[in-house]
Amino acid sequence: MTNQIYLYVIEMNPERAKGLEAELAQLPQVTVFQKYADAVDASGGLDAVFVPLMSAMEWGAIKPPAPLHQTQVVKMPDYEVAKGRPPYAIPGVATSPEESLSPVDTTWLVLRESFKAIHRFNETSPIKLKAVAVPALSLGLDKLRAGEAITLLRDAYQGSW
Repeated sequence: MTNQIYLYVIEMNPERAKGLEAELAQLPQVTVFQKYADAVDASGGLDAVFVPLMSAMEWGAIKPPAPLHQTQVVKMPDYEVAKGRPPYAIPGVATSPEESLSPVDTTWLVLRESFKAIHRFNETSPIKLKAVAVPALSLGLDKLRAGEAITLLRDAYQGSW
């Protein structure tokens, strides 16, 4: 169930963090932090984190060319886990070079495909991802206008994908 996934949004810019925190306050499953370590502490231990697609490709978790408009949950390399990262990662979503998506469409694509990937993983694995960290930049939240982030996240949590 999507409502059992808690997102810990990491926004290091204090002003943007404050704005996101106010905007997303109505979503009990989403909390904004300025530091990754604070998200780890608040969650009691993260299960997964959004990572750049290129990181997953460098680890060998995603083979090039990456599938367009899709992502999946991948195992975090042991050396990353040893540095305090969670055991799983959700890589970014590839688009074609010809595509020109608006900030809203880009954020929706990443949210939709990431929630699908988490849902598939949770349905097929004995391990359930519940606490997921996401850098605000990974979602493109810095490019959205006021009110757009809560609308997109609310839709994602309602399973509108």
